[in-house]
Amino acid sequence: MVARFTDNDNKGEDFTILLDDLPSSNGHRVKNIAFGPDGKLYISVGDAFQESNVQNIDRFHGKMLPMNRDGSIPADNPIGDSYVWALGLRNSFGIAFRENGDLIANENGPISEMSSM
Repeated sequence: MVARFTDNDNKGEDFTILLDDLPSSNGHRVKNIAFGPDGKLYISVGDAFQESNVQNIDRFHGKMLPMNRDGSIPADNPIGDSYVWALGLRNSFGIAFRENGDLIANENGPISEMSSM
């Protein structure tokens, strides 16, 4: 879940859920959130070990999701009326932005016999 509070004299008030139904597991879950230079909030969501959902635009598994500060879907998202900005991720974490505003997020793959050599 992504939620916000309104600051009222250093007290959080007006709890508002902006985005719900994000997948969770013991790993490969929401790893990072960051505001970009465009003012949008970017949320990296892992696959929650459900690889079959990472290409499904109707599920949040394995996606990068930007949203406006009010929780609405940005008008310039590539898939109309969807938070999905990038899909097919496994376990994305670590969001950063270049000086020109480009988003950089790292992605890690599975441990295999080859990677341990």
